Amino acid sequence: MPDSIALNHQPDINQPFYISLTNRATLFCYFYALSFIMKLATALFVLFLSGSLFAQDGYEIKVTLKPFTNQYIYLGHYFGKQLPIIDSVKLDEKSEGIFKGSKKLGAGIYMIGYPDRARNFEILIGKVQKFSVMADTLTIAKKINFSNSVENNEFTAYQEFMVINGKAIDTLQKKLFAGAKDSIQLKASIDAKSNSIKKYRKM
Repeated sequence: MPDSIALNHQPDINQPFYISLTNRATLFCYFYALSFIMKLATALFVLFLSGSLFAQDGYEIKVTLKPFTNQYIYLGHYFGKQLPIIDSVKLDEKSEGIFKGSKKLGAGIYMIGYPDRARNFEILIGKVQKFSVMADTLTIAKKINFSNSVENNEFTAYQEFMVINGKAIDTLQKKLFAGAKDSIQLKASIDAKSNSIKKYRKM
């Protein structure tokens, strides 16, 4: 079980927890994820202005985060180098808890923070703000399951694609800078990976 700080009382959510962008798989993934959000922004803005969204008030995000039990987890969002906490919930014996509020959240990338506030994972908040997240810290790097959130399924696929291709480009560039003999082939491979990323971003 990962090291954590057991909190059996309501925490002060006004205290932010800090993040380092280098804790992500690569900065490459982070910045391209932001471009993905910008790509969705126009569509989300139009949807928020339409009357179709008024049928769903507030937010309700059910989280299952194993193996934590009887400890608080946090919902935060990016703000410079800090991650302000906007909500918290105490997980029960089944590692389940629900972030819930009467007002809808602004669209963007949010974080679900572990009890120790030092670790977290990203989710996307968009049109649909009532959905479920299921994760296990032992396998979270490979798989996070979402229910009733097409946006998060697409976001997760986008992140995975960017991380895989970002690492591949990084490896190829290191070989190229090291003076590999097949430099022409390496450059061609880098260009091919870069083009595949550009095509994916336009989808």
